Amino acid sequence: YGMALSGDGVSLVEKAEEQQVIRSILRYHSKGMSNNAIAGRLNERQVATKNNGLWRNHTVKSILDRAL
Repeated sequence: YGMALSGDGVSLVEKAEEQQVIRSILRYHSKGMSNNAIAGRLNERQVATKNNGLWRNHTVKSILDRAL
């Protein structure tokens, strides 16, 4: 989440909209929100996941693990 393969099929490029979601997740986390609460907030805001599903605590955890 947050990156995609570039046209050359080798290098990665940032996906701006997804990077903004990651920043939101980090901000919520820094305010002490649990992974479940963050997932709930993203679902309330109807933020799309990579596969257009629902946000779950383990998805938020994976993003936080990579970002921190």
